Amino acid sequence: MKPKTYAPQLPLQTRTGSPGLDIVVPYTTRPLTRAALTAARRLSAGLLPLIRMVRTQVVPFPLQLEAAPVSTAVLREQLVPLAEEFGVPLQICFTRDSRDGLLHTLAKDSVVVIAARRRWWKSREERLGIWLRQRGWNVVLEFVEKENA
Repeated sequence: MKPKTYAPQLPLQTRTGSPGLDIVVPYTTRPLTRAALTAARRLSAGLLPLIRMVRTQVVPFPLQLEAAPVSTAVLREQLVPLAEEFGVPLQICFTRDSRDGLLHTLAKDSVVVIAARRRWWKSREERLGIWLRQRGWNVVLEFVEKENA
C-alpha cells in the first residue's frame, strides 16, 4: 500500500551551471537546521548545488491531507526567514508519517545533511540519519556542541 503524502508540486531546478547535485536539509529544530544549512553550504563550496530545506508536517488520520491543522501560510511565516537567511528554497510536505514524507521529497541521488547534538545515546536526528542510510540514501551527520544548537 502506497503511503499517502501531499506535497505542493514545485519543479526542482538546479542553479545555472550546476551538475545537478541535490542537497536536502530536513527541518528538525531551528538551531539544528541552521547548523545543517551551514554544514551543507561549507561541504558544497564551489559545487553550485541545489540546497533545499524540507519541512514535513504530520496530519492526523481523521483529517484530509489537504486540510492540515497547521496551514501552509503559518509554516511559511515561521520558516521562510531561515530559508532566506541561507538563500535556499523551502519545501513543505503534509504527510501521515514524517519519514515517508521526507522520502517523498528526495530525488534519486539526493544527499541529506542532518545536524545533531553529540550525546551518549542516539538522538532523534541520528536515528533519522541511520534510517535513511539503511534505505540507501547518502547522509551527512553534522555533530554540534550544545552551545551551538
